[in-house]
Amino acid sequence: MPEVVREENGRSDIMLNFEEELEKFQPSVDVEKVEDVVYNNNLTDVTDIVKELIQDVKGTL
Repeated sequence: MPEVVREENGRSDIMLNFEEELEKFQPSVDVEKVEDVVYNNNLTDVTDIVKELIQDVKGTL
């Protein structure tokens, strides 16, 4: 349960117990599925596009 801490100026802040929150954490199944698809596919990314552009430029010089 988060702890409410009151400061001298009357403002309230919530302090989370990091260890407690970590114990409650459950990874999202959807994220894991997407992660598997992304890692198991050879997808073109920006680096691949830049490399191809550089090769094209070198070939035209």
